[in-house]
Amino acid sequence: MVGTAMKAKSPRGCLFLFTANMYPTKWSILRKLKGNPNWIKFIAGGILADGKSLWQDLQPIEQLMREYENDLSMGRPEIFYAEVLNDETASSNNLIDLSKCPPLPFESGDIPAGNFIIIDPSTGKINSDAVAIGYFEVYEGYPVLRKVVNQRLSPGDTIHEALKLALQHNCRLICCESVAYQATLNYWFQFICQQRGIYGVECVEVYPGGFSKNSRILNMFKSLQAGEIYVDIECRSEVYLQIMQFNPLRRDNTDDILDLLAYAPKVLEMYGEYVVSMNVIVQQDNSSIQVLPAAVNCPF
Repeated sequence: MVGTAMKAKSPRGCLFLFTANMYPTKWSILRKLKGNPNWIKFIAGGILADGKSLWQDLQPIEQLMREYENDLSMGRPEIFYAEVLNDETASSNNLIDLSKCPPLPFESGDIPAGNFIIIDPSTGKINSDAVAIGYFEVYEGYPVLRKVVNQRLSPGDTIHEALKLALQHNCRLICCESVAYQATLNYWFQFICQQRGIYGVECVEVYPGGFSKNSRILNMFKSLQAGEIYVDIECRSEVYLQIMQFNPLRRDNTDDILDLLAYAPKVLEMYGEYVVSMNVIVQQDNSSIQVLPAAVNCPF
């Protein structure tokens, strides 16, 4: 490139050079251009900051995350960072080795010992109003994130989505992060439950406890790798994507799902009496296992 393309270009014109694939080696052309102050660069990764794929039709985000999980399982996540994200330094910022996370502590058909829902009413990010709702089940005393709703929702829609999850899974505990105006969401939970005739669902508050969000998430990484918190396969790609993009030195991370995981052990500690699964109670009281019907028909 230096001996031919650079010497053949016009000194009065512009040379547009398109390169792809940043190999994690010192000979990478793209890597050299990235560090060259004489070049105007625009370097984009295959996954954009909003979590979408750069080429959604050709390489959808679901396929990219499966590719990442494969590279992670092979013990070479840095190849994905370099080839897909065009960031050869990403692997040096790893705060957790996802390949060492233990397998899920349950098999298909196992009945959980309890369940609960956590809501992060707002990501707290600049120009963002996304809401994260996580449905957890408890196996062997450890919380497992089974389902995630991560959308821009109004307060009313947030309550409706959380109640739908609660009714679908016979879950009686909904915890809402209570910070500033977010504390009012619990009042509206109670109001809508009474309005809809829904009884038996406990809507409670959970507090940061004096720790910053980044501190909570960093501690959660340790718990995730130690096998104290688990993530189901169904929502693993969304969690891993936020882990990959997390930077503890920034305040505008997309980390709302990570914050749900960080709150999970605290919910078990504070509200354990509400976590006990109704399915387990039925199993103890009867010889056959049956699922309790929802308290009311879900009107939304």
